[in-house]
Amino acid sequence: MLIDAWGSPAERLDDEDGIRAILEEVIDILGATLIALSLRRFSPQGVTAVAMLAESHLAVHTWPELNYFAADLFYCGAGDSERAVQMLVDKLGALDVRQRHIVRGYDQRPEPVGTPASSAPHQ
Repeated sequence: MLIDAWGSPAERLDDEDGIRAILEEVIDILGATLIALSLRRFSPQGVTAVAMLAESHLAVHTWPELNYFAADLFYCGAGDSERAVQMLVDKLGALDVRQRHIVRGYDQRPEPVGTPASSAPHQ
C-alpha cells in the first residue's frame, strides 16, 4: 500500500518518539515480526522511519512544513493491513488521504517473453 496524506499537524509529523510509538502499534496490529526499526529526525524538521519486518517493510517519511506524510507498507502477512493503515492515518491526524493498493509478488509475473508463438526469429 502506498499512502499520501495531507493536513496532519506539523508537531505530530516532527515527533520522532511519537512516530516510533505509532509504528510499533501498526506492527502489533499487523501481527508482524519486527527485525529492526530505524528512525531519523532531520534538521530543521521531518522524520524518516523504516521498519524492517520478517514479512517485508514499512516506511514513513514526513514533511511537517507541508503538513504531509508518505507511507509505504509492503506486507505479505495475514494481519489487518487496512486497519493498520487507518490507525497510522488517524494517529498522525491526516485530513486528506490517497491510498493505493498495488498487488505485487511472484504470482503477478506476466507471460514470459519468447513463448513458442512469438519466438520465431525476425527475417
